[in-house]
Amino acid sequence: MSHTRKAMERGATKEEIRHAVLLAIPTTGFPNMVAAFGWLDAVLEKN
Repeated sequence: MSHTRKAMERGATKEEIRHAVLLAIPTTGFPNMVAAFGWLDAVLEKN
């Protein structure tokens, strides 16, 4: 969640952040990516 907030503070768009999470699938695995999207959505809903 902190990475999402920091990225937004530095000007990253929601689409760019989502793309970064998608790029992490091969490295982190699908279950971790699903969790990351949950955290991402929680932060984006507040902003």
